[in-house]
Amino acid sequence: MAYKKYKLYWSNESINNLEDILDYLNNKWTTREVEDFKEKLRRHIDIILFFPEIFPIS
Repeated sequence: MAYKKYKLYWSNESINNLEDILDYLNNKWTTREVEDFKEKLRRHIDIILFFPEIFPIS
């Protein structure tokens, strides 16, 4: 079964927030921990893009 992948559009505010979060984590965590976090974030975003209906609208 083929699944449709949706597109994600980042607002300027969300981009700035993510950059701030990553800056903070880079100061508090090891490089490996930050990379693990980014990979988990990418996987979660992929799930949202393929199956957006399983999440509440916000």
